[in-house]
Amino acid sequence: MSHPYASAAYARVFEHLARPLLVPAWGAHVLTHELPGGGGHDALGIYPLAPFRPGVDLKAGLDWLKAQGLVSIGLVPDPATAPPLPDLQGAFGLCVPFKTHLMVDYRREVRFTKHHRSEVKKALGRVSVEVVSLADHLEAWCGLYGNLIDRHEIQGLSAFSRTAFERLAQLEGLTTVAAFADGVIVSMHLWVTDPVNKVGYSLLAATSPEGYRRSAAYAVHDASIRLLSDLNALNLGGGAGLQAEQDGLTYFKRGFANDEVQSYFCGAILDEARYAALSGGTTAHATPFPAYRFARQKPIDGEA
Repeated sequence: MSHPYASAAYARVFEHLARPLLVPAWGAHVLTHELPGGGGHDALGIYPLAPFRPGVDLKAGLDWLKAQGLVSIGLVPDPATAPPLPDLQGAFGLCVPFKTHLMVDYRREVRFTKHHRSEVKKALGRVSVEVVSLADHLEAWCGLYGNLIDRHEIQGLSAFSRTAFERLAQLEGLTTVAAFADGVIVSMHLWVTDPVNKVGYSLLAATSPEGYRRSAAYAVHDASIRLLSDLNALNLGGGAGLQAEQDGLTYFKRGFANDEVQSYFCGAILDEARYAALSGGTTAHATPFPAYRFARQKPIDGEA
């Protein structure tokens, strides 16, 4: 079993939105999209993090993607498998800080903040937590996540369809933790695990209004962190959106974490002429990237 985000099965989860393409030199898939107005394609790394095989040849992968006729590639390397930052900077024309990921490092003391310990205690008196099969509780999950999509107006790769969740439910290494209140699921969290590097990843989570009232997500996180403690580390992910360092989700995750790691957004122009034609003449490696997919310039995470 390889990195969960590198598998063909995981790439197929996104087939309703993009065409998966295996990059042999990287040992991982990218997702190709039709360009605005047609006439070609560009690519994104797999959501939410792009894994790389050990000793990856970044340039060979970029050259191969260029040979496929793609205009550009943008991705966020998985911090656990990414080459050193100078290698990323040397291969990609753009490499800028993205989100800070909150981590649980099991090789150090794992101790929640006082606030979070109190919330966990309260939640455990209001809900029960179980490991469940996503396939067996797909209706409940789709309901929870559908509410999340509507509330936050989620779009793009993270706006999963029911078909996508049906495929995801069959993914090897998926762990689903759910909180029940009066026999009804009020919070669920999906985790995946890289057995080689012994790192777990928070993939998706959703909670109902009743779950929020009962602080159910605190109980789910507590149970998940204990359940996955045979790993070296657990990546809880970052905050919501791009300007996420002080948002409520970051605060929530930080209360469980004992470490953090910086992720980076990397972009490369593979066909300068077509990129310039689509972007009003620019071939600059600048955020937002690629320029032709954004109506107006808006920096990523404070970058000018």
